[in-house]
Amino acid sequence: MIVDNNSWTRIKAAVARYLCSALALKLLIVVLAFSSAYLFFRKLDSYLIIRVFVEMRSTENITPRVYFHDENGLSEENSVTADLKASDGFKVLKFKCPKRINKITALSLLLGDGKGVIAIKSIRIMTLFKEYKWSPEEIYSMFPPNNVERRNISGGALYVYPKKYPAFLTNWQIASTFDDLVRSIDKHYLWNVCTIMFAILCLVVLWFVRFPQVELYCKPGVVISLVFLVFISLPLLSTFLMITYKVNISEQRTLASNPRLSIANLAKFPDQYTQYFEDNFGFRDMLIRWNNRFKVTFLKNSPIPEQVIFGRDGWLYMTALKTLEDYRGNAPFTQDELLRIRRVLLARQRWLRDRGINYYLLIPPNKETIYPEYLPDYINKVGNMTRIDQIIGLMDNPTFNIIDLRDTLINAKHKGRLYFKTDTHWNSYGAFWGYQKIISTLGKDYPRLVPMDISGFKVSHSVKSGGDLYRLLSVSDLYTDDKMDFKPLSLYKSRDAVPGDYINTYRNPENPLIVKEVNDSGLPKIVVFRDSFFMHPLSFFAEHFRRSVYVWTREFDTDIIEKEKPDIVITEIVERNLYTLKDAVR
Repeated sequence: MIVDNNSWTRIKAAVARYLCSALALKLLIVVLAFSSAYLFFRKLDSYLIIRVFVEMRSTENITPRVYFHDENGLSEENSVTADLKASDGFKVLKFKCPKRINKITALSLLLGDGKGVIAIKSIRIMTLFKEYKWSPEEIYSMFPPNNVERRNISGGALYVYPKKYPAFLTNWQIASTFDDLVRSIDKHYLWNVCTIMFAILCLVVLWFVRFPQVELYCKPGVVISLVFLVFISLPLLSTFLMITYKVNISEQRTLASNPRLSIANLAKFPDQYTQYFEDNFGFRDMLIRWNNRFKVTFLKNSPIPEQVIFGRDGWLYMTALKTLEDYRGNAPFTQDELLRIRRVLLARQRWLRDRGINYYLLIPPNKETIYPEYLPDYINKVGNMTRIDQIIGLMDNPTFNIIDLRDTLINAKHKGRLYFKTDTHWNSYGAFWGYQKIISTLGKDYPRLVPMDISGFKVSHSVKSGGDLYRLLSVSDLYTDDKMDFKPLSLYKSRDAVPGDYINTYRNPENPLIVKEVNDSGLPKIVVFRDSFFMHPLSFFAEHFRRSVYVWTREFDTDIIEKEKPDIVITEIVERNLYTLKDAVR
């Protein structure tokens, strides 16, 4: 069969007539009816998920945040924010629990950033079918505060006076309440049945409806134009009708919020709304997610190579913060930067030594330092000196204590995997061997400090969702990683204790200040200024100290040290963050 221009025209006309035929139009109406019903019931179903309503006001403009603690801990992804302006008066703020959370262990309400006085009339957690409500008196007793100077109940509201840092209230007994609410919405699958029944009804009705022969008036160009208009209109329609479901993506930045139109804001409003629309238009998150999923799953390639790259055998590596350039020896400190670091570290040591306190600098190594064999072939060494080598050489002094874990971990590699494949952190196994080295080093000055042996633990293997590197790619829910759990054969001796009244508490729901105590007056006391790497060895570590304070900060807080009066202070800073030392004040 030869297809000429006339034949192609006839084919397009035939397709157009078919698409506009009575049967096709009926099927199209059924599909549209089904889709509309599904989206309607899906939207209705979204109101059946768990929501938190907080009626509150503030004397300052603040951005409250609700954290939903789940079984895997706490992260910013498990939180929801809302804006509250001082001019709003009492306002009901709405926080929707993320759908991926199946169980929560606690609920925290972060009250802005430490400004103003906050008044709370009520906190409600509810579904369409059930509700729990806390009055000011119940909030006072059931939501213990942190970073709060004082609280009082007046005029039917709980007034909270934050300290300098963000205040937050936490309910640690909410697990059973959440389970009860989940059970109350356990029959939401009925909406899917309603959708199917609605579509069948439309099909039955349309079967008996006669359509005019609209195909006689339809032209190919009209059909193509209509299809094109429908597709380009979908993002705009989705934005205003909110017909898409929420897709969680990690962009490591705060998306633009919806600006408020006012006389004072008239000149800036167009640019602000443009930025808001670009960050929030319909299907944006879905398209980003699909793009990332396609590249990761099918191309085995990173959609953001400036932050994450793929190595061999499923290993992922971080490229942000010049971590790989540092590994290659291609991003050394300058001489001026080294001198500033030396001044800072020696000043800390002198200040502590004058108070009879020993100072240690602890540097957990990056993953590529311990596992370079899984890096891509094109990541090659350029120089022999990395930043950690520079600092150790810089502080080559028998009176200054640096705990270097590289050799310990490299020698322990044959015992099992020490780092997560899909995460930047070490696992519990790597943390345990690191802990043994740390305690052994401290034991040279404190003979009672003897590390526990691995025989005192039951080590089990489990699976967790993809780590922080897959979260950067927004596909962590599609992948898993191996996890090792350490369970002591006898109970830990350390118990949670109360922090002191520090000027800077650093306490917030995501990065809590942790204090542990052991009932043994012969053990030393310690303060650890740490980062995320110290979470895994913390339970082992706390067993060896009468009182141990773990502060998630890069600061050297002299107020905490003065009030705790420890025997030991440790600054723990992972290798990739060593660059922060050059800008430290003390």
